[in-house]
This record gives sequence, structure tokens and C-alpha cells, in this order.
Amino acid sequence: MLVVAPLIGQLAGVLLETPVILGLSWVASAWCVGRFRIGEATAPRLVMGAAAFASMMAAEFGVSVAVFHQSLSEHLSRYGTIPGAIGLAAQFAFAWFPLFQARPLAAVRTVHTVIYLVMAASTFFVIYAALAGVRGEGLWVSLGLLTIESVVFVGNGLKCPLSAVAVRYGAGKGPLFDTFLPEKITRHTFQVFGPLIFLGLVLLGARWLMFDGCSRWLWLC
Repeated sequence: MLVVAPLIGQLAGVLLETPVILGLSWVASAWCVGRFRIGEATAPRLVMGAAAFASMMAAEFGVSVAVFHQSLSEHLSRYGTIPGAIGLAAQFAFAWFPLFQARPLAAVRTVHTVIYLVMAASTFFVIYAALAGVRGEGLWVSLGLLTIESVVFVGNGLKCPLSAVAVRYGAGKGPLFDTFLPEKITRHTFQVFGPLIFLGLVLLGARWLMFDGCSRWLWLC
């Protein structure tokens, strides 16, 4: 992060490193579970995850104090930024890895639920940004996430690949299928969010052309 961030920016650096760190953390968690012979019961795995989370937070604070000479308030204020919030969310996810490795279906449902809620929030944020004229990192992150989601969805034949993974781990038809949200809500995702995403992009394009275009090219107004 200390090398990448100055080159591509802090937000881009966090987005680039987070999947790599989570992947390595998943492998490390599986190794620790096997090495210390942690059973599949919920309690010991939650304790293991909580201990790992506490250790990571303490180590991060130690680096902030020893290397960057930050106070506690300065360190905590980082979590109020988008890069800091993403990093904190990744560490929180890491704490659940030991339990999820014993409950693969719950892991798939949790990941799918988080993705669903993040995509919904991103959709409404794009519409809000178009109407209110909001710019900044939040808008670009939302657009990037929606782009990735759309590419994956279309590339998989207009189906979410996590649905097939959930079925592989034993998900059946019922009120909870591949997420922890009621299926009566999620079954119409494409019909609801497809038009909303299109509306957000149209409004955003119109604002950029009408307002930003006029500010740059006054002779066109």
C-alpha cells in the first residue's frame, strides 16, 4: 500500500489490494483451523475470528503510531473515509472466515446479501448524484461496482453465478435461497434494478452534458 498508493491514489490502491489480502487471509484462516485443530462448532470459530480481528486492529494502530506518528483520534478518523471504511469492512469480513469455512452455504448467502445491498445502494447513489450534482470518489466507486456487476451478470447469461454456487452447497427453494433476503424480493432484481441503473446513467449523462458542458463550452449554451 505504501508503494502503490502514491502511484494510483489511495482509493484505487485499497480497491486493488483488498481482494488480494482477503484471498490470502482465507488461505491463512484455513491453515490455522487445520494447524490448531479447531472444530466445526460455532463458538471456537467465532473466538478465533474475534482474536484475529483484535490482533489486526491492534497491529494497524501500532503501525499508525510507530510509523506515521498518528494519535488515536487521527487513526480512528481514517475509518470515516471511503478507503478507510473499505479496509475496515475487509478486516471485519476476515473475522468471519473461520466460521464461514465450516458453513459454506452461510458464507455464500452472506456474500451474496452484501453484494445485493451494496449494488442497491450504488444504484440509488448514482440516481441521487445525478439529481443533486454530487461528484467525487463515492460516485466513481458506485459506477465501477455497477459496471463490474453488469459485466458479470451479462457474461453469466443474465444469471448471478453465486446462485449456482449456493445450489452446489445445498440451497433449495424456499423463503431463503441464495441470500438472507426473502426470495420474493430478490427474484425480480433484474426487472427492478435494470431500469433504475439505466435511469441513473441517463440522468447522469444529461447532467454532465447540460451543466458541465455549459461550464466548459459557454458558446453551446
